[in-house]
Amino acid sequence: TDRKVAGNSSGSSSPSCTSFHDLSKETIELTEPYKDRGGLSDRRKKYKYGFNRVFSPDSTQNEVWLATEPLVQSALDGMAVTCFAYGQTGAGKTHTMIGDRENPGLIPRSVEKLFAAK
Repeated sequence: TDRKVAGNSSGSSSPSCTSFHDLSKETIELTEPYKDRGGLSDRRKKYKYGFNRVFSPDSTQNEVWLATEPLVQSALDGMAVTCFAYGQTGAGKTHTMIGDRENPGLIPRSVEKLFAAK
C-alpha cells in the first residue's frame, strides 16, 4: 500500500520531501516541498530512485551480506555499483555498514573480499 514516508510541516529550514511509494514496484519517488514562488507556477523537482531489496529490522548482518555480496563481485568485475543505506536516525545504518567484531558489516566484508580477489 502507498504511504507517506517523510514530510516537514514544522516550518524549519531543513530540507524535507514527501513521498508516496509502493515497495512492490521497487522505486521510490521524492518530491521537493512546496516553495512560494511569488505567483509563478509550481515547479517542484521529483527524484526517482530504484532499489532491489528492503531489509526488515530482523535481518542479520549475514543476510544483508549474502544479498549484497554479488554487488561487490560486480564491482570487482569492473561494473559501477552502489549500496545505499537509508533510514531513520537510530535505525542501524552505521551498524549495517560497519558492524562490530562479532558481526562485521558490509564495509569490512567488502574490503576483505576485495583483498582476497586475485
